[in-house]
Amino acid sequence: MHAMWQRVWLGLTLPATASTFPSSLSNDKRASTQRFFGKPIEWVHGSPRPAYKDVIYMLLHWSWPRLWCFVTVVYCSITVLLGLVFYEICDECDVFSEGLGMSYQAFSTIGFGIVYPMHRCGNYVIIVEAFASMLMLPAMGGLLFSKLSIPRLRVAFSNVVVLQPNYVNGLPALVFRVANPSPSTHLETDVLLDVRFLAELHIASRLGGNHVLQRFDLPLQQSSFIFFRFALELVHVIDATSPLAPFAVAMAMEDDAMVITLAMEAVDANRHTSVLDQHAYAQADVRVGFRFARMLSPQSAAKLALDFDLLHAVEAAPMVAPVPLLRKPAPATMCTRARR
Repeated sequence: MHAMWQRVWLGLTLPATASTFPSSLSNDKRASTQRFFGKPIEWVHGSPRPAYKDVIYMLLHWSWPRLWCFVTVVYCSITVLLGLVFYEICDECDVFSEGLGMSYQAFSTIGFGIVYPMHRCGNYVIIVEAFASMLMLPAMGGLLFSKLSIPRLRVAFSNVVVLQPNYVNGLPALVFRVANPSPSTHLETDVLLDVRFLAELHIASRLGGNHVLQRFDLPLQQSSFIFFRFALELVHVIDATSPLAPFAVAMAMEDDAMVITLAMEAVDANRHTSVLDQHAYAQADVRVGFRFARMLSPQSAAKLALDFDLLHAVEAAPMVAPVPLLRKPAPATMCTRARR
């Protein structure tokens, strides 16, 4: 019984009526909403972690237009608010525009010398505004610089994954394609170092009367590379021990009971920082009986051409013989699939 539960995602029970996974994940554009296998997550009754601890993380991961709007709104709000204090409370000016000019000069540390406070209240406000600007202006600049310096190197994953028949010794294989889309020509510096790929299978199953989520490792023939510069094909051979053996034929059917995830971990050779990326494939994203079209081809006797337009291209590779390994393993290693 322990062997049946050892791969279950503990603490998570799936609804019996709703589908667990979307029909396709190839159009997921990394929306800002937090997602779980393509479905948005809604926080109920808040988060146990205080919100102020994640403010900087949240700001750094905003888009540039959204961050610029936030900084502009904060800057203008402080300037207008203290300008109202000069005009309404301290009575330092006859019109609001003069109070706004005084507040702007104090907060931006310009100080033309023409406008200055005449009363004690105005001097106190100038002290507060000067202290606030001393803290907030470097903080805003540091926020923008930090966002600009964050490495954005990502790997290009193919939109589909292929189930190629007769890959080796008559066995089918699940093949992924990834590419380094950097256009730099500095091969010795613009690479990903110490690259490692991991593949996992997530399936919705029924176990002990409950609908649960199980995860299985998909061993890759070559998962570690010293460097990664152009394009790679990652292969999981579906043999008798593969978790995909019971589903290799069923992948051609319309179903949403599984998701395959491919993750990458590497080191950027330029900044010496960690690079993490991943891509998920729903069952509809698996192309059965196909193989990837060649991306690298000889252009001349001394030159090779890498065509990134063919990153997602596949070509027919029909299965010429039935695969004898498409059988379910013993119940002790994997439970039956969830009924729809």
